[in-house]
Amino acid sequence: MNRFKLFVGHWKKIREDAKKYPQPWWVGGSYNLWNCFWWAVHNSGTHDLNGEYLIKVGNGLENNEKDT
Repeated sequence: MNRFKLFVGHWKKIREDAKKYPQPWWVGGSYNLWNCFWWAVHNSGTHDLNGEYLIKVGNGLENNEKDT
């Protein structure tokens, strides 16, 4: 899926969430159009629509050491 389609998908998903948590536009964590735009831009570059990372993160090594 290309970046634009991911952006549109994230935008729709975030705007649906906005209906559940209505807040005034001046609240910092609100779902106003500006915040939703930037969240969708960021998410479309890092996550698929199901929430999985687009690029595998970590160094690929398993940590088998126990905490002492």
